[in-house]
Amino acid sequence: MKRLTFALLFCWCLFMQVRCDRFYYEEWLTPVYADSVAIHQMVVESPRPLKNTAKIYYKDSTIYIIEKDSGIHVIDNRIPANPLPIRFIKLAGCADVAMQGNIMYADNFTDLVVMNLANPNQPTLVRRIKGMYPAMADGKPAIRYQSNYQYYQCIDSTKGKVVGWNTGIRDTTKCYKSF
Repeated sequence: MKRLTFALLFCWCLFMQVRCDRFYYEEWLTPVYADSVAIHQMVVESPRPLKNTAKIYYKDSTIYIIEKDSGIHVIDNRIPANPLPIRFIKLAGCADVAMQGNIMYADNFTDLVVMNLANPNQPTLVRRIKGMYPAMADGKPAIRYQSNYQYYQCIDSTKGKVVGWNTGIRDTTKCYKSF
């Protein structure tokens, strides 16, 4: 009986030596990848609901609203009480626009896209200047993402171009033996 008690006590002591720090989960960023050819296309689509809006540009009773990293909403504002969505210009990575006359300049990740908007119903691509903006060289998320998250997953360039970041949760619980 003494042997059994001693054996159980010995096993219990060994079991107590394996422990885990408190369960700890932390938020971190994981990259969203896209095909590098597809993201460098300008596509004119039918209007879509406003979601993640940013800057607004107004010219000749037409409002241009940027949807962060997605494109540009074109809205007819001839009747201010009833603005009418006309088109959505799908332009991935778009964050800013400028206009001179009927020509709109917009960023498309590393490229500058030049569009003719003489007819806002039918925007046309005039020119694309490739590599106008430097690419992200260090493989880190943009500052706007980094400010809220301490950790991020490394970029794997074989999966395509990073077009955004999603939040995720990782388990950082550490288990160990303390012999």
